[in-house]
Amino acid sequence: MFHDFILAKAGHSDNSPFTSFLKEIKMYMIALSFIVKRERLY
Repeated sequence: MFHDFILAKAGHSDNSPFTSFLKEIKMYMIALSFIVKRERLY
C-alpha cells in the first residue's frame, strides 16, 4: 500500500529531484521488509 503511494508520487513527478529520493526510500523499505521476513523465518 505504502509502496504504491510512493510509486504513484514518483511517477507523477519525473522531472522533480525528489523522485530519485523516493526511489531510494522505496529500495530501503523493500530491503528492510526482506530482512524482517528473513529474521522471522529463523
